[in-house]
Parts: sequence; C-alpha cells; structure tokens
Amino acid sequence: MRLNRVRCRFAVWRLWVAGICLSGFAAAARAGHVCVDAESATHVQAPMRRVDAGNPEEGVTPIEGASRNTYLEIPAIAEPSEEDKQAHAKFKITLEEGGDYVLWMRVWWDDECSNSFRVGINDQSPFILGRNRVFRRWNWVRSPPRTRQLTLEAGTHTLKVLYREDRVRLDQILLTTDPRFVPVDIEPLTSQP
Repeated sequence: MRLNRVRCRFAVWRLWVAGICLSGFAAAARAGHVCVDAESATHVQAPMRRVDAGNPEEGVTPIEGASRNTYLEIPAIAEPSEEDKQAHAKFKITLEEGGDYVLWMRVWWDDECSNSFRVGINDQSPFILGRNRVFRRWNWVRSPPRTRQLTLEAGTHTLKVLYREDRVRLDQILLTTDPRFVPVDIEPLTSQP
C-alpha cells in the first residue's frame, strides 16, 4: 500500500515537472514570433477579397485547408486595370521585441504566372515575396534573405500585402526572429492587442 502511494506521488511530481518544462518551452518559442490569419486584415481593397471556404459567395470556388477555413485572394482578372492593381490588404502587427525578422506567408499559387505578392512594411519600399514553384497546395514562402525592411523595432507596424499577380491566395502571416525556424503547416496564432 505504501509503495503505491510513493509511486503515485512520484507520478504526480513527474507530471508537475513536465508541466513546468513544457510551459517554459512554449513561452520561449513565442518570444520574437508573431503569427496572424490573413482574414484579420484591418482593410482589404478590392479586387482582393476574403473567402470563407465554409460559406463561399456565389461564383467563388473555395480552397480547402486554410487556417480557420478562411483566407484572402486576388481572383482571376482577364485584363487588370490600374484600379485592380491597387488591390491590397493592410495589417497592424505588434512586436514585443525589436530585431531582424524573417517574414513567412502561407500561400496558394495557381501556376508560375500567379506566384507572388509585393509586401510593404510601414512606409518602406515594397519587396517581392514568392516566385517559388509549389503550385495548387498551401505552402510557406519566405522573405528574401537580408531584407532590410525586416529590421524592426518593438511596437506596432503596418504590413501591406499588395497586388503583383492575380489567382493568388494568402492564409497566414508569420514574423520570427529565429532564422532557422521553418513553418510546415498551419501555425498557432499569436494574440494581437
């Protein structure tokens, strides 16, 4: 009987220690790491639009597998006008610490003619993100190495995802100070003030 109580106490102690270790690991993993869903944009300029795959608008063929089943897209445009080329989504992202960040975006490209966005941070010149050759599935694309626009201070920043090509979709945006971090699937979201 006494042996069982000792085993039970030891098992509870191991769980308690594991909980402390795991909670410390989770907190460390979040430092310098921000992830938001694309549909959390504060402004979306047409023809970019929000798509709810669970409840699509008439004429919209949704793509499954997005975080929370919702994403942004620039639909097919036969001959884009200058107004169409103004399509963008604006995000307010708050960083708890400053540093050199890597930007990742979870995207869906149709083909080699529809595989990039322009990205602007604060009032800096936009850069091109994408141009990889993974088509017709959700995948993560990384900002170009040493992108000077991604040296950011702690605080709130404006990030704009701008038109470059049509038939492109955006699911999540991730900023991290860890240059070795590589997202694989849907990432957990970071709460934003």
